Amino acid sequence: MKIRLLITGATGFTGCYLIRELLKKRNYDLAIVKRKNSDISGIKEILKKVRVYNIDPLYDQIYKIIKKEKPDLVIHLAATYPRNETKENIELMLNSNIIFGTKLLNAMALYNVKKFLNTGSSLEYFNGPPVYNPATFYSTTKRAFQDIVEFYIRSFDLKVVTLLPYNTYGPYDKRNNLFSLLKNGLKQKKKINLTPGEQFIDLLYIEDLINAYLRTIKYLLRKKSDDHEKYFVGSGKSVKLKEIVNLYRKISGVDIPIDFGAIPYRRREVMFAQADIKEVAKKLKWKPKVSLYKGITKTLKKDKII
Repeated sequence: MKIRLLITGATGFTGCYLIRELLKKRNYDLAIVKRKNSDISGIKEILKKVRVYNIDPLYDQIYKIIKKEKPDLVIHLAATYPRNETKENIELMLNSNIIFGTKLLNAMALYNVKKFLNTGSSLEYFNGPPVYNPATFYSTTKRAFQDIVEFYIRSFDLKVVTLLPYNTYGPYDKRNNLFSLLKNGLKQKKKINLTPGEQFIDLLYIEDLINAYLRTIKYLLRKKSDDHEKYFVGSGKSVKLKEIVNLYRKISGVDIPIDFGAIPYRRREVMFAQADIKEVAKKLKWKPKVSLYKGITKTLKKDKII
């Protein structure tokens, strides 16, 4: 009998990759929850292989969905992460990152669904773990939701694992980030304006992150304890942004013009990030396999840049 999984945020960067890998396993029965206007281009050709539910994060359809699906495990990837904290964006983040997730948990409690794979953010730790110190408003919403998760663990015996990924990259990434800037600069042959580039970043190739999710799914399905397990997921290495840019230039074979320092650092810019992956390696038997050089090379080839 197949294991029933319900996935939120399935049309995002991580979600698209995860669904494809889960379908390859053939022992999972998948249902996804998405916004009605979500960009489905990343999974369009495989939508017939999963059950699709359209939902607004503020609505209560999630109760009917959980009642109908009765999943063995819920994988929560849905999140809103705008670049700034405007009045509209604050409301979007509260609705998507806290209210929707809370209704999801409440529906799980109501219909006796016990397994929950949550996604946090490394940005909850401005100076690195273990002390909570949010770098962005987005990360405060992710942490606030985890506090709500704690209530449901204690009150309804939920079994939960939260993964806290660091920066990810890979082919077909539509997010607005360093790699999209470099790709556009390369294609358009235009100068790219960046910060001074002295910040150190932990970059994880998307296939490694997906492997972490796959291992967590198996682990969580067996999980008996009611403690809230949290694992940082990253490469475990820290690389200066300038070095990343230069490596991208080297692999692409194009000396992309960069103006370092043309734009200032963001408020509360994280200047050093490096995942401590000892616990995830010990508990989930996971470790990253793709080096930064290999990951950038694979990305450029699959994006048909080289």
